[in-house]
Amino acid sequence: MKTRILFVVLAAFIALSAIGQPLESVLTPDGALFTLDSIAEGQALALNRRAGSERDTIIIPATAGEELDHDGRLLYDHATSTLFVLFRRASGDIVLTSMSGEGVWSDEHVLSLGDGTLRTGLRVALTHDQEDHASLSFVHAIWWEQGEKLLPRYGLVAYDGVEHLSTYVGSLIEVANGIRNGSDREGSAPEDSLPLLAISATAKEADVVFGSLETPTATRLRILPKKRGEARIYIPIGRTGGGMPHPKFASASNGNAQVMMVGDRIVVYSAAASSFRFSVYDAGQWGPVRSLKLDETMTARQVESALRRAVSEYHTSAEVVHE
Repeated sequence: MKTRILFVVLAAFIALSAIGQPLESVLTPDGALFTLDSIAEGQALALNRRAGSERDTIIIPATAGEELDHDGRLLYDHATSTLFVLFRRASGDIVLTSMSGEGVWSDEHVLSLGDGTLRTGLRVALTHDQEDHASLSFVHAIWWEQGEKLLPRYGLVAYDGVEHLSTYVGSLIEVANGIRNGSDREGSAPEDSLPLLAISATAKEADVVFGSLETPTATRLRILPKKRGEARIYIPIGRTGGGMPHPKFASASNGNAQVMMVGDRIVVYSAAASSFRFSVYDAGQWGPVRSLKLDETMTARQVESALRRAVSEYHTSAEVVHE
């Protein structure tokens, strides 16, 4: 019953979404909308800025070289009026750069050097904390690293205002080490399962879900940055959010599924040439795979945006939904 209601809510939102906007966008308090775009045949990334009737394009300096840049992600820090951009180079480097509220770009910060392994699925989140009257900001990043195995990686970059304090890069499995949950069980995922990887921010913590096809269930992990000793170096401390089954979604979506988190719910979705498929994890189980037809008037980006809004609306009104 709940899944059916969610599907109806999604359809209603799509009907109202005549004009969709990319998910990789941020709206600043002064009303400026920034979106990411690739230019120069993918060799550079640019910010498209809209403020009222004004529109302009800002080339991101760290991407202006000859190397191809991919997987751009945006974060906006209201505390410091800083716009963060994370992206992946063709070499495999994961790079972080930022623009201040005055339009000044920082030097690029290589979060993780490319070493010949394939890296995909870059996802980011931003959290905050207070310490000794200082305002701390934390950029969290996760991605897949394909070597002999497909491994989930994690990066944590700490700032005091605009001052960079420390960087941590490691394995999500290492962060979760010692926590007894679904990922510790022996066995493998069911055939045609999808390995999960997603992140969202919840107050001071990053809420992460990750899986491996070599384990029967995925892991939900809440990560809190903690100062190590007296030095202003921050490391991730993990606590379990429980285990969950892998979604059997790959065969229904040609293996191109993506994952997003909205509140307590997890959504897997995939867009083919003519259809958009999705399934929602709620109350301990995966719902059926639903399908929506796409055409020239409804793009996959519009459906992604409507899906996020629909699940968010469903999340806030779930207490009044009855079986």
